[in-house]
Amino acid sequence: MGTYSPTPFLNETELAAVARAILEPFMRGCVAEGIDYRGLLYPGVMLTKAGPKVLEFNARFGDPETQVYLTRLENDLVELLDASVSGILGPIELKWDPRAAVCVVMASGGYPGSYSKGNVIMGLDEANARPATKVFHAGTASKEGQTVTNGGRVLGSPPWSGFKGRANGGL
Repeated sequence: MGTYSPTPFLNETELAAVARAILEPFMRGCVAEGIDYRGLLYPGVMLTKAGPKVLEFNARFGDPETQVYLTRLENDLVELLDASVSGILGPIELKWDPRAAVCVVMASGGYPGSYSKGNVIMGLDEANARPATKVFHAGTASKEGQTVTNGGRVLGSPPWSGFKGRANGGL
C-alpha cells in the first residue's frame, strides 16, 4: 500500500481530461444547486477502459496521497488555502518540485483485520536522519518515552530511506 507522484503514465493533457470529466461536472452541479464550494476536494479516481471513474470524494486531504503531494508542492499551502477561502485561487499556478516522491505504508501485522497495539517501533531516528526522507506517523502513540503502534496503518515512509519498519510483535 502506498502512493507516488507524479503519475508517470499520465501527461498534462490526460490529467486535464480527467479534470474535465470529473471536477468540472462537480463544480457545475454545485453552481446549479447554489453551493459556493470553497476548500479541499480530493477525488479518488480509477482509470478504466471506459474512462475515469470516481471511487470517492473527500473534503479533506487523503493519506497516504497527501504525503507525496505536499512533499512536492512548492507553493505555500497556507496561502493556497487562504486564496481558496477568499475565492481567488483560480489564477494561482501550482508549482511542483520535478522530483518524484514515493510513500510506502507500513501496517501492523494482521491489518486490515485484527492487529495488536503497543508494539515498540525502532529505527525512527535513523530514518529521519536520512536526506530527502520524511517519516509520517499515522497509527502511532507515545508510551513510556517510546513510539509504539496504535493503529492499522502505522507509518508512511519512502522505500529509499533505509527504514526497515521494525516493531516488536511485527509491523
